[in-house]
Amino acid sequence: MALPPEILYTPVPLLHQPLKLLRGMISDLFTARHLAYRLLIRNLAAKYRPSMFGYLWAFVSPMVATGGFVFLSSHQILRIVDTGVPYEIYVFVGILLWQTFTDAFRCPLEWVSAFRSMLGRVNFPREALILGALGEVLVHLTIRVILMVLVFFWFRVSLAPTILLAPVAIIALISLGLMFGLLLVPVGLLYGDVERGANLVTMLWFLMTPVVYAPPINWPGTLINRLNPVSPLLTTAREALFSGSLTQLEGFFIVTSITALWLFIGWALFRLALPYVVERVAT
Repeated sequence: MALPPEILYTPVPLLHQPLKLLRGMISDLFTARHLAYRLLIRNLAAKYRPSMFGYLWAFVSPMVATGGFVFLSSHQILRIVDTGVPYEIYVFVGILLWQTFTDAFRCPLEWVSAFRSMLGRVNFPREALILGALGEVLVHLTIRVILMVLVFFWFRVSLAPTILLAPVAIIALISLGLMFGLLLVPVGLLYGDVERGANLVTMLWFLMTPVVYAPPINWPGTLINRLNPVSPLLTTAREALFSGSLTQLEGFFIVTSITALWLFIGWALFRLALPYVVERVAT
């Protein structure tokens, strides 16, 4: 039986040894994959097993939300300009994309909170929690993609040739949510107000994002759209599916580049801050 690798702890901060920090992050990310899979199975079972409908809730939620906005639009309560595709399909896809982003935004803090007791007692790669949270996002995304394909087939929706670019935009959307989620974890563990405040922020964020309406063309809507990092990613993903005319590519590339940088920074801060936060919470 192979012995576990020897771990040597020193008083030198890892920030003063960036190459060692990077090697440790990559190594732990690789070794954490099996544990992440086990934790994912356990977490999904705990979340859906007590439920009567189980995974059906992942199908019901976007359908109900779509039905509500379609009802408001059909009765002229909510005025919507031409979206280029049937409004119910436009809203349905937008809500699925938005839910994917919010899943990636919430899951890191939810996972760390769920396994908080284990963090202070068991020495394991903390990257397992990141991979597990990402795995849960991908499981929900798979369910939504299946539902999306069924809806497209039922309504005979014609897709644009740029459909192959949609997965790239969805990956960028998940990365953006994961970035914000990782940056919130250290503070969110210390203060429960952060998680509650994040729920309020996402509600307001939803209203400022062109999920159920077309991107605004008049000021100040255009300014809000340009400052909102979710807008170019979500809009590009939906345009890649339907119109093939990608109107926000510049914003897409800017947000994607910034996300890639800050996702790595968020990961490093997560790794460095989590031991101190767990120690403070435990005491």
